[in-house]
Amino acid sequence: MKKILALVIMTIITFSQLSAFAMAESAECACVINALTGDVVFSKNMNQKHAMASTTKIMTAIVAIERCNMDEIVDVSATAANQEGSAAYISEGNQYYMKDLLYGLMLNSGNDAAVAIAEHVSGSEESFAELMNEKAEELGLGNTHFMNPSGLDNPEHYTTVYNLALIARYAMTLPQFREIVATQTAQAQALKERLEKISGKTVLLTQKTDSTVLGGIRVELEGKQLDGTVQERLSSLKKKVTEIIV
Repeated sequence: MKKILALVIMTIITFSQLSAFAMAESAECACVINALTGDVVFSKNMNQKHAMASTTKIMTAIVAIERCNMDEIVDVSATAANQEGSAAYISEGNQYYMKDLLYGLMLNSGNDAAVAIAEHVSGSEESFAELMNEKAEELGLGNTHFMNPSGLDNPEHYTTVYNLALIARYAMTLPQFREIVATQTAQAQALKERLEKISGKTVLLTQKTDSTVLGGIRVELEGKQLDGTVQERLSSLKKKVTEIIV
């Protein structure tokens, strides 16, 4: 039985490799690496420089994940909201959790999410691109250079398929990245929209309660009794909203 199972596994692996090689034959450049060792299994012009388009966003996600908490609140500027190309459809003046923007970045390939993340992390796209290049240097990517977080065309924005494979391999070592790219669909709301959604719900807490979750909102109390609607008490008692999970 063990021999049969081993044979089946080897057949699947071999078929997968052959499929990858067959697809690579029609590509101008290709590179297949062993995700565990980093060894090159197959290559075709793997060191030839090319524009990287939206695969740029893998590095954008890496930098954001390593420099931010996933529950950080990100403000969306007009610049971010009005980006050309693919979008996560975030709105100017709204706020989103960093994790939600990362879903918009990787699942929707949102250029708007990429710029919002960049501005939050380092203040501008240009400064964020410097962080991306620092990470590329740290990973030993000698044929990669970033000019923006979204992948919009720029003659100085390039990589190779080999370097891109190494970027992807590194990204998959990050638990948050693996979780995001393993997700097929996700929904996110601006924080203002979430608060409006729960504003009519009623809670009753005692002084012994430090926090509660009701209607998707977690509120920290300062030893005070809360009796009334969330909307009324949030405005009158200056509570700190620590988590919204609608």
